[in-house]
Amino acid sequence: LDTGAPVIVPSQLSLSLGLHNSAQMSSATPQERFFVLLEAQVADIEKFVGATAAALRARLVALQVSIQAHRRRVQAHLAAAGAEAVTAAASDAGPSTSSAGSPPMVSAHGPGAAHVQMLQAERSGLLNTARTVGREYLDLEAFVNLNYAALTKVLQAHDRLLPDAPCWAFYKRHVSGQAWVRGDHHDIQLT
Repeated sequence: LDTGAPVIVPSQLSLSLGLHNSAQMSSATPQERFFVLLEAQVADIEKFVGATAAALRARLVALQVSIQAHRRRVQAHLAAAGAEAVTAAASDAGPSTSSAGSPPMVSAHGPGAAHVQMLQAERSGLLNTARTVGREYLDLEAFVNLNYAALTKVLQAHDRLLPDAPCWAFYKRHVSGQAWVRGDHHDIQLT
């Protein structure tokens, strides 16, 4: 910080005081430039987290639709296998049921085996997709936590170097109101 340069004590919503064009930036104090750059970084984080969370939500919706379609195909297959088992049981040549009223055991060998294998592969693919989305959500959470911790350290260092112009307490309130810090994307985890 230059000797004699004005020191900003944050007391308004924007720490950068509306400095956005190059002419204003050239006449800004180092501390003002610091806050402009800091706000730009925070805005980039907000935009990235929002876009990533929206993409994860869209993938979850598509996954839920795929799971429902898969369940309908499994039910249709079990209904067809049940009808086939009843017909076969009437002629004493088909698979038996494990107990009264329960669906017949569907073998992966014999008639319909290719369909069963296809359903199993589809289920495996859906589980892998769900795991991938879950890992990506955890990565997003780690990104948020890492950036919040970094922001904390930068601002605490600022306050240590410039004790006459502390900003951490103010900026903490400012940042805590943003969606990427509040965790407004926790609905992804619950889906």
